[in-house]
Amino acid sequence: MKNQYEVKRMRVMICPDSKSIYIRSLVHHLIKNGAEVRLIPWFGKQFPLSFLKLIKAKRDGFDILHLHWIPFNWYFMITSVRRLCDNYGIKMVWTIHNLKPHNPQFCNNRDVIAMRCIADWADAGIVHCERTKHEFQELYGESLPLYVIPHGNFNEYVELRVRNVARRRLDIPEEKIVLLMFPPNRWNKGIRTFIEVLERLPSNYIGIMAGQCRDRAIRKYILEQKKVLKNRLIVNLNYVTADETHDYFAAADIFFMPYDDITTSGSVIHAMSYAKAIISTNKGNLYELVNNGVNGYLCESPDEMIYVIKSIDVEMAKKMGEMSRKIAERFDWDDIAVKTIQIYKSLNSD
Repeated sequence: MKNQYEVKRMRVMICPDSKSIYIRSLVHHLIKNGAEVRLIPWFGKQFPLSFLKLIKAKRDGFDILHLHWIPFNWYFMITSVRRLCDNYGIKMVWTIHNLKPHNPQFCNNRDVIAMRCIADWADAGIVHCERTKHEFQELYGESLPLYVIPHGNFNEYVELRVRNVARRRLDIPEEKIVLLMFPPNRWNKGIRTFIEVLERLPSNYIGIMAGQCRDRAIRKYILEQKKVLKNRLIVNLNYVTADETHDYFAAADIFFMPYDDITTSGSVIHAMSYAKAIISTNKGNLYELVNNGVNGYLCESPDEMIYVIKSIDVEMAKKMGEMSRKIAERFDWDDIAVKTIQIYKSLNSD
């Protein structure tokens, strides 16, 4: 009996060659559903290896390059790779994870120019929700055909552990209600709002800010707040192992990431896979992930965040977390892979 997802074999180059769970999951399920995948390194420090691998892949019959984010260190690399693809007849698909890079990639504020250049180059674009599609078109026009394919879940990568066992390991009292931010590595995740809300909550609420953070300003700020909040804030800004990650999520009652701005939140999908109640803001794709009163709340202000957090007891947080896990299951990687391969096929038939 044929697999219901069986499709005609396609050959595609994925760039960048990344250890991110997103890329690993996409590649695994593309291969599972009949595609052949060749990984191309980021066009930057690994030059000229990335160029050579692209040329070699083309000679081996790979006619489609699928870019994620903006995998270039220098602007001239974008135009160089574009010319190379044009000369070799390579079609390009671009997954637009962010409407602007999390951190500036190009000097002299050329990030917008880079986005326009890639949008003009791409033969097809993928976004993760309708809101992003409309916002992208407002910024960059409607000439690029855009397809909406959601961000997949991380269910197969998480381990659901027992709350009280994890708390004993982390020395967290059973009666405390724990808010988790993981990882606190960018300002746009609402780091200042997290601290403000935690300060204003009663003393039976404690916060965890865990996960590697290389930003010196953020590290300094969080460590200063740790001195003020003392045992109400648990901080680990170093590399966190998978085992430690499982414990942090198991010990938490609520995943609290009050974004200032976001396009696609992999962090919230990650937390949903861990069966956590979500408190965040109505930004980017979050309206498709969080249903108010079902698996969490999307809030407009710190006052509203405090109100809804105080309304959620441990049992309610658990039930909301179970709903988060069920909602995350809808974002199935096989479905995502099949829809992505269909885009590849449409370009090959042009």
